[in-house]
Amino acid sequence: MATRVETWRNRDPLPTTLLRAREYLWRAPAFDAPREEWIAYHEYRAEVFRHVAKIDTRHRYEAGAEAWLAKDKVAKLRGRGEADPTLIT
Repeated sequence: MATRVETWRNRDPLPTTLLRAREYLWRAPAFDAPREEWIAYHEYRAEVFRHVAKIDTRHRYEAGAEAWLAKDKVAKLRGRGEADPTLIT
């Protein structure tokens, strides 16, 4: 499965703005990819947006919200309800 995961993971340096983060994450797993791959993808998205929230202070809350949405998706894919709101930043 590692080779499938790597097809969507970006190898470029992490972005420093919200706009670049959205462009950076344009690839995603195949629609029919296994649940674990989708979990890994959303964890990766959360990591990228948390990074951007620390650097792009003008868009800190929006990037934090994107990170929370990604972690919320992980929680739901794992069958754990919703993500903790304190994960926003």
